[in-house]
Amino acid sequence: MAKILDGKALSQRLMGEYKARIEEINRNDSICLAMVIAGGDPSSLQYVKANEKKCVSIGINVKIIQLDYDVTQEALEKTISELNDDVSVNGVLIQMPLPKHIDKQRVVNLLSPDKDLDCQGDGNIVSLYNNTEGFCPCTPSGAIELLKGYGISLSGKNVCVLGRSSVVGKPLALMLLNENATVTVCHSKTRSLKEECLKSDIIISCTGRAGLVTADMVPDGAVVLDIGTNFVDGKLCGDVDFQAVEKVAGAISPVPGGCGPMTVTMLIKNLLAAYDRQHKTE
Repeated sequence: MAKILDGKALSQRLMGEYKARIEEINRNDSICLAMVIAGGDPSSLQYVKANEKKCVSIGINVKIIQLDYDVTQEALEKTISELNDDVSVNGVLIQMPLPKHIDKQRVVNLLSPDKDLDCQGDGNIVSLYNNTEGFCPCTPSGAIELLKGYGISLSGKNVCVLGRSSVVGKPLALMLLNENATVTVCHSKTRSLKEECLKSDIIISCTGRAGLVTADMVPDGAVVLDIGTNFVDGKLCGDVDFQAVEKVAGAISPVPGGCGPMTVTMLIKNLLAAYDRQHKTE
């Protein structure tokens, strides 16, 4: 049976370390995360509230800016500019999706790269591409941190990424390359998904297709990381047929409790990095 890559346990350990650092900051200063949400999308609101609860529990000040769905482009951009100028705010997360009438790229590119914690704007995307200092997106970062937390090396490994979204799949592939992995990215037009997976040491799925990864696609002893989020019969599940794949994989992350808890953990890691950069003394 595969080793379980428990993201909840790793997250709790890392959060303990971050809490100690935040307590140190709060002795003489404060640290603040701002989250901007436009409209009343229930899943977005739930995500923002969950982030708020976790942040507040370890001493982070949280500012939620909730705007109406019919907010104008001008008003939303004004909000972002004000957050850029607010020295009390160390990091900003713009919750997606934005209303359909909003030009998303204009909004995220207006956000200062120094406060862009989830690598939403072009400034941090270029830094990711060039492997220079900047913020990496939280979900891919959490996946890589989960592997490292369990001592799984990426250097020289054949890694198959299933999914090419701009939010997870593409940045994850770049981050894996920066870790010296040999990366294959598969997608809906890939001719032989099973064949590509069977060449891999590590399989990472982020497609949003329940049951996509089956046991016959996984080499004996391979590592399987499931970033998928799906609901089947009202229950949360990933992209991987967990019960079957667990019997052949060397290590596997569950859904829930695998990569999910690591996303907000990486948001807080990036917030602390933003604070330190903003308070760096020459």
